[in-house]
Amino acid sequence: MRVWRELSHLSVARTRNKHYHKGRRHFSLGLLHFLGMLVFTQNYFSLLELPEQFMVDEAALASHYRQLQKRVHPDKFASHTEQEQRLAVQFSAHVNQAYSCLRSPLKRAVYLLELRGLKGQFAQMTIGDSAFLLQQMQLREDLMDLRAAPNRLAALEKLQQQAQAMSASIQAEFQVQFNAGHLELAQQHVAKLHFIDKFLADLHQLEDQLLDEV
Repeated sequence: MRVWRELSHLSVARTRNKHYHKGRRHFSLGLLHFLGMLVFTQNYFSLLELPEQFMVDEAALASHYRQLQKRVHPDKFASHTEQEQRLAVQFSAHVNQAYSCLRSPLKRAVYLLELRGLKGQFAQMTIGDSAFLLQQMQLREDLMDLRAAPNRLAALEKLQQQAQAMSASIQAEFQVQFNAGHLELAQQHVAKLHFIDKFLADLHQLEDQLLDEV
């Protein structure tokens, strides 16, 4: 793809440059500028060469991430100046951050809203959907009851499946509202995803506890 193809061309040019040792400092500054332009000036979707949309091709995301990370990994700059090595660490961390964001439906949804100029504490946003609030209360009650269930692991797995199905439904609703430009409604779905993600994290923590007791 374009980003790592350009980096490959730059690496070849460096090797072939017969004036490299004489002009190392100038080349280093050019390399730093080039990497910064490629990595830091693009949003996460552009950086990982994906369409700017909620649903992503997870295989393409992982593939593009691996190829780009190979190009900007600090090990590639072991023989470069200390300044280049420090920046290579920053570049690599930025690529990691982009990948972490886009592979998470919640983080990806928040990021898309931020790209549209909407920034806020979505987790603390008041949810006006009374049906969802009732579902939220029921899930929490089921979680409390689970601790006294005769087969807690089986009950936990069932609750996980229920929460994951709710998450998938909310993600689909977010995509519809976001694509239609209804950003205020899309924010409501992000708030819902925050609750579901927290609930699934609590289930995962409880699962670890139960497995330790086995």
